[in-house]
Amino acid sequence: NKSAAILAGESYFFIFHKFILQKDVVDYLTTHPDLVDAWIEWSENKRTGQGAFFTQTDQKFIVGQIDPDGKTVSSTTYNSKFIACADFIQKELIEIILSSGIERNYEKDFDLLIGASIEIGNLIEGKPIPQEVKNVYFAEGLGQKVINHALTIRYLFEGYQLGGLNALFEPKVDYSSIIVLTRAALETYLTLNYVFVAEEKEELKEFRFLCWDLAGYIERSKFQATTEDHSNLKQSEAQAIESLTNKIKENAVFKSLSPSEQKQALKGEWRLNYKWHDLATKAGFSIDYFRQQYKFLCSYAHASRLSVIQIQQNKSFNQQKDMATSAIGTMMVVLAKHMADYIEIMPQLKAIKTDMGKYGIIDFWKTIGEQLLQPTDERA
Repeated sequence: NKSAAILAGESYFFIFHKFILQKDVVDYLTTHPDLVDAWIEWSENKRTGQGAFFTQTDQKFIVGQIDPDGKTVSSTTYNSKFIACADFIQKELIEIILSSGIERNYEKDFDLLIGASIEIGNLIEGKPIPQEVKNVYFAEGLGQKVINHALTIRYLFEGYQLGGLNALFEPKVDYSSIIVLTRAALETYLTLNYVFVAEEKEELKEFRFLCWDLAGYIERSKFQATTEDHSNLKQSEAQAIESLTNKIKENAVFKSLSPSEQKQALKGEWRLNYKWHDLATKAGFSIDYFRQQYKFLCSYAHASRLSVIQIQQNKSFNQQKDMATSAIGTMMVVLAKHMADYIEIMPQLKAIKTDMGKYGIIDFWKTIGEQLLQPTDERA
């Protein structure tokens, strides 16, 4: 009792259709020949109006198109039932795509992406972390931060109108907050990539982690303690700062740095001389694309005149929704790239790559991002 659109959605065709060749379908049908008869029956059962059809005459197989008046406007005869069936399946599903608008449904994709990310994260809940990747415990925290931002963005995307105040203002989409949260998620992903993924040499990876870890303790040490518990915590963390400082000084990478860079590392400036765009290029972003996107995201975080102009201009719900959709496109790329990296660094998750139900949407949006973010040859 399901519609063709629902069945197509459950098959994840809308995620993968751009990458599926007719040969892929033919190869699958060849190993599952009974499906050809099922598709002919499908066509006969639905043949009440316009659209594609698939039928058999003697030893020939015919695929064609019927117009709204019930007339056959085109048809092709095949000797191979597998090629004919593949052609019909392709026509049937393209028709669904064009009529349903599912391709352009960012909300559906965002829901699938968030759901897959949470499911994948839950797979390792309560499981011990292998000793060889002990620092990855902190990567899990970065992952939670990205997911939290994504969930809040998804909530804001629905729009809001406070109960009891509907006479004071129309429903709104707070796209400015969505943009700010997208920037926070982007920086969180770049941190994960820089600290845990971008570098293959273990000594440099360890150095980056130690600097990032030390920075957290130093940052909290600068806040004034207001309770006895906080005072005790500052004292214990002072010991942690001393221990981490000693470990960093013993690291060969630290010893190879210039005196000014060593000073930066010990002060908690974990990126050293790297800017966010440097971390972005390490993560595979085009520097031009990143600078353009990041500058726009920062304009809302810093309350620039540009953001004020756009807020004043985009007063209708649909205008606000369009602005939010643009940011969500960036957010989905960030979330997909983050989860792809997270799966790589968590040994327990390597098998997830074979689960297209969970990994497919991640791979799809990561691919979209890589098409946009590919560095030029001269910067590669």
